[in-house]
Amino acid sequence: MGKISYMRLKGSQNLRLRLLLSTLSSTPILIEDIRVDATWPGPLSHEVSLLRLLEKVSDDCHVEINETGTKLKYKPGIVMGGRNLVHDCGVSRSIGYFLEPLIVLGLFGKKPLTIRLNGITNDSKDPSVDTFKSATSPMLKRFGVPPEGLELKIESRGVPPHGGGEIILSIPIVQDSLKAISWIDEGMVKRIRGISFSTRLSVQFENTMIHAAHGILNHLLPDVYIFTDHKAGPQAGKSPGYGITLVTETKSGCFISADTAVSHASGKEDGMDDEENKELSPPEDVGEQITSMLLGEIEQGGVVDSTHQSQNKLKKPMGSFLSSFIGGGDAAAATDSTSTGTSGPSRVIAFHSSNRWQLHFNSSKQLNKLVLLPFLYFVAFEFHLYLLVDSGN
Repeated sequence: MGKISYMRLKGSQNLRLRLLLSTLSSTPILIEDIRVDATWPGPLSHEVSLLRLLEKVSDDCHVEINETGTKLKYKPGIVMGGRNLVHDCGVSRSIGYFLEPLIVLGLFGKKPLTIRLNGITNDSKDPSVDTFKSATSPMLKRFGVPPEGLELKIESRGVPPHGGGEIILSIPIVQDSLKAISWIDEGMVKRIRGISFSTRLSVQFENTMIHAAHGILNHLLPDVYIFTDHKAGPQAGKSPGYGITLVTETKSGCFISADTAVSHASGKEDGMDDEENKELSPPEDVGEQITSMLLGEIEQGGVVDSTHQSQNKLKKPMGSFLSSFIGGGDAAAATDSTSTGTSGPSRVIAFHSSNRWQLHFNSSKQLNKLVLLPFLYFVAFEFHLYLLVDSGN
């Protein structure tokens, strides 16, 4: 067996994205200087948990972290999928943090994936499991992901700080490749659906949020319905809290979402002082705020919301792969539209106006799975993606 050649990277930025792209492209990476100047250097607990998750869904995956934690060697394996897998996501980040890369990897596994994830289902930092169920899944189906076998079942809910939630995720495999699409017409909103939840609290919290949201939305369109999902007992997790997810569906089949959650820590046990408790919004304000967030997403335009599009901009073009067009909103306002030269990554991104962007990838069958990333999640393709595509190491 020959010596492994590692692509060398520095810093902790975009660690999740680096691991995802490394796995998809079968490129070993060596990351140095991981939070070298921090009080606690090295990967954070949720990043270590993500590495353990990658080991569970892959065969022959190798992870090596040095004693100080500032250097990480990652040799990706083959994504195998499998059934009856279980992973504890911890409580430093929600399950949504792990779902984003996991769904992409699961599509290209050797076998369909069924995994039970434990942890926080709803918080204000990461996309909620309801967003994945109500907005992400329909987007995946648009690209040809088989609807049979694509399922997210919420067994119990959990909010910060102690979590206690549980979901079962099933992902089918893509036999060949996803279809190329033209997706630039967001269309007019035809309906709004939502779901509110509360854990270890009165159902009145949900009713108050729903009433506040209806008070605004019913002035704009009549087809608005928000479901309730009150949890008690073991299904309510380990911490009290409440939240709401709203999803709009347009006439052209686009789904725009917004979600939030509020967790009520109980006294000294959760380490929250009076000042922090004052910052917790009452349910009426939460209902109004989430409605305002949703209307803001609709106002900025595009066929996807900010949760599902790239972070701020696409800095580096990817290369000539698959013909697809996608329109997005303000967060994707861009800078460079092309790269110089006639070979390698070039002329693949075309931007339009200040609040629209459009991607164009030329036809090719090479590296299909890398092309799918911006369409599946519109994640941030920073300089590291350019390296993974362009590097021969």
